[in-house]
Amino acid sequence: MKVRTFSPRAAIAAALWIGGAAATAMTAAALPAHAAGSCPGTASLASAPSVQPAPSSVPKSHPDQVAYWERLIAAQRRAAAGGPYGLVFLGDSITEQWTPQIMQAHFGAMRPVDLGIPYDRTQNVLWRLKEGIFPKAPPKAVVLLIGTNNLSNGQGPEETALGVAEIVRAVRAKAPPAKILLVSILPRTNVPLDTIRRTNEAFAGCADSASVHYLDATALFLRPNGGQNMSLYQEDGLHLGPAGYEALSTAIEAKLRAIGAV
Repeated sequence: MKVRTFSPRAAIAAALWIGGAAATAMTAAALPAHAAGSCPGTASLASAPSVQPAPSSVPKSHPDQVAYWERLIAAQRRAAAGGPYGLVFLGDSITEQWTPQIMQAHFGAMRPVDLGIPYDRTQNVLWRLKEGIFPKAPPKAVVLLIGTNNLSNGQGPEETALGVAEIVRAVRAKAPPAKILLVSILPRTNVPLDTIRRTNEAFAGCADSASVHYLDATALFLRPNGGQNMSLYQEDGLHLGPAGYEALSTAIEAKLRAIGAV
């Protein structure tokens, strides 16, 4: 699979589980002292699966997905080696499925690269960062949208938020000058909205309004009655449709401008 500067539009027919535990957690730079009080801390990280860099394994019912996943990783290594890039997107299939047209329209001037992989959890993103699948020349900004697959696979808000916070620390270690935009986990089917909100609230404290910024996009994807606005989603109620990507891209672009990343 070829990874382009702009998001590759992949049709994902089978879910890819890239999880499992690894021996040790990733060591990364700490957040600023004034943010540490509200950002999930390092004391409880050692035994948290969500922070263990873990690339394996795929469901036993889909052994063919191992080769597929390895192709995606190889493609991302090549993409990360390119550049320089001004904007990096990190995440799962929601990030990976960003259309090139919408990516270009909103972020083209920043020279973005999409490093999303289907079905990733926080531990998979940490593994990719540990493996060096990230541009060597620090970008101006990094957009991080991750955690929904942790919640849908049994990890709770606190556990998931720990993984998100550890990714923030890892990105800061790799790209100290970059501004990190931490996007809230979006409403979806099969995960209660209250669970998503609790998770978002748990990692929102990682924002220090200097290096790390937070965008709560929840309201964009809800109807006035509080229900999920399915007109912005694909049929699965998880992945976004064109209107959803347009809404999210508009919000992210405005936030990046507000924090001086554009």
